[in-house]
Amino acid sequence: MSAAAITSAACHDASYSGSAEMQSFFSSHGTTWQWLSDYGGGMSATDKDHRDKSHANSILRSQCVIVTPNTRFQVVTVGGKGTAGSVNGIPARVYGDTTELGFLGVALHLVSTSQWVLSRRRSSSGREPETLTFTSEDLADYVGQAVTVDIVDTFHGKWGWIYARSFLIQGSCQAAALGAEVARFNELMLQERQRAETAEAALEAERVRCSHLDAQVLELTAQLAAAVSAEAGQVAPKRPAAKEAEMHAHTEIGAKEQAALEARIAELETRLKASEAAHKATGSTEERKERVERRAGALGAETSQEDLDLRKRIQELQAQLARSEHASASLKDAASRAADQMQQQAAKIRELERRLGEGEGYVVQAMGSAVRGFSRLVRCMKPQRTADDPATCGERVQLQLDQG
Repeated sequence: MSAAAITSAACHDASYSGSAEMQSFFSSHGTTWQWLSDYGGGMSATDKDHRDKSHANSILRSQCVIVTPNTRFQVVTVGGKGTAGSVNGIPARVYGDTTELGFLGVALHLVSTSQWVLSRRRSSSGREPETLTFTSEDLADYVGQAVTVDIVDTFHGKWGWIYARSFLIQGSCQAAALGAEVARFNELMLQERQRAETAEAALEAERVRCSHLDAQVLELTAQLAAAVSAEAGQVAPKRPAAKEAEMHAHTEIGAKEQAALEARIAELETRLKASEAAHKATGSTEERKERVERRAGALGAETSQEDLDLRKRIQELQAQLARSEHASASLKDAASRAADQMQQQAAKIRELERRLGEGEGYVVQAMGSAVRGFSRLVRCMKPQRTADDPATCGERVQLQLDQG
């Protein structure tokens, strides 16, 4: 049974009789069928004056019906039986005029082949009504296919006419109900397919965001490593004569870098939360998609593995963040140790000033000159020197003191 045939199926179960009902369900081909009242009445291909004479071949054709396992047709007829016993396998169309060898009766027209596949005729000619029937067993080979019931008149002669008094159809509503269900299911499938495509797009966007997040984490890790390395270099004593001003400048730089790193970590945590929220929203879509897969059997479980991979990736990023926070804590500890060392150096300088204050006046003057010559002391800390230069900073200071 084709999907188009199912969705177009209608419920026609009823008994049709009388002029209005018969004309509402049947259409004329070849000649115009009309209701005649003699012999109890019925639809006829000609009027009374021409019904035994030669006339155009003609069909009274029903509306299209989808055959179900319970479908059956009955046509109550009056009139002749014709000469031909069957029209099975003949194209279901009319042209030309009737002959004395023609057919009078009822035929089943298979729409897909445009041929008559079953036919029935009266057992005898006369005014007594006779019911021509297609049972569900007769129609078993055509379940799910579209058919019409044709009253065929291709005969003329004595009793060269047939009346169709009434028509009964049963079992068509099952196809109509199935068609409505299939149409509803197709609509649901379309909606779920659209949701699945939206979910796929969301997953792809999430993968891109995670890729960017991964790159940012790597960059942050590199910055943290560089900051820790730089801070370690600042904490390690360069030379015994390191000064307070230099330590203060390095401490300010370390504080700025620490603030920048903390801001990056906060931004990264915010993006992770947004990623988790988007992942939860995607999860509800995945549940709807799984319902579609159970009903249609057409959609795979491709996004399930991708979802697991995404969760694993987010967990890895969270672990990297934890490591970054640990590195940041280490950086803070290093900065604290640097501050302690700076305070110790300041205490030493104050102690040195106190001791110098208690000494000779010329010693104080010499220390003042040493402070003003700080740049020259810095140059003496460089490893490059000539053979005549003092070997140590102490010897350089003593030389300056001796020179006044």
